[in-house]
Amino acid sequence: MKIFIVRHGQTDFNAEGRNQFPTTPLNSNGMAQAQTAADKIAKLKIEHFYASDFMRARQTAEIINKKLNLPIIFDKRLREKHNGDVAGKVQKEIPDIMNDYYKNPHKYNAESFEDVFVRVKNFFDELKKSGKNNVLLVTHSHTMNTMLYYFTGKQWNYEKFLNGMVHVKNGEVLEFDI
Repeated sequence: MKIFIVRHGQTDFNAEGRNQFPTTPLNSNGMAQAQTAADKIAKLKIEHFYASDFMRARQTAEIINKKLNLPIIFDKRLREKHNGDVAGKVQKEIPDIMNDYYKNPHKYNAESFEDVFVRVKNFFDELKKSGKNNVLLVTHSHTMNTMLYYFTGKQWNYEKFLNGMVHVKNGEVLEFDI
């Protein structure tokens, strides 16, 4: 199964290093990044299109879809990690809680990386059973990083996850055979 994954275009929150809200929209640079991704993706043989339903991913998917003209399935399992009480904040503003936040996210009304991994695993287990190929996903940075765990078959490990996170640029297109 061939999977293409795009990180949503840039938002003002990305540019400022802020933790996102679900409703954070793309900025003009993000729209341009989505258009660049669309131009790359238009050359591929995409058959199925899924995206997170968060605003920035939805906007990116809609820009890309002007080239593809496919039905987009907005799936909640592709959402970014819910940030809870730290949404809208820059990590430098709250350095005293960030370590605890990552270790005890539920204490801050946030989702854990393990929670995200379970969502992602459920999505891909279902997708594999469907037999679909040439699938495009529009999602988020932390979600993409948990997908890498799924693709490689590594046992989930929080510490290794944090130390091994890959920085995926806004609008970047990754390709995987799984």
